[in-house]
Amino acid sequence: MARLYDLILLIDPNAPEERRNAAISEAESMISSNGELVASHDWGPRRMAYEIDHRPEADYRLYQFRGDNALL
Repeated sequence: MARLYDLILLIDPNAPEERRNAAISEAESMISSNGELVASHDWGPRRMAYEIDHRPEADYRLYQFRGDNALL
C-alpha cells in the first residue's frame, strides 16, 4: 500500500501569475499521474521563518497524497 505524504509548496507571491499557475499545475499533474491526491489546501500568503532570496513571505500550498518511491 502506498504511504501518505505531505508536500508544502512555497511560491513567490511576486512571480507572474502564469508562472505561479504553471508551478501549481506541474505539481498537481506529477502527483496525479503517479499517485493519488488526497487533499489540497491553499494556505495563502504567510511570513516565512527565514527569508529566501531576500523574500520574507511566500504563498503556501499543502498537498497530501499517496504514492510510492517512484513518485518521490
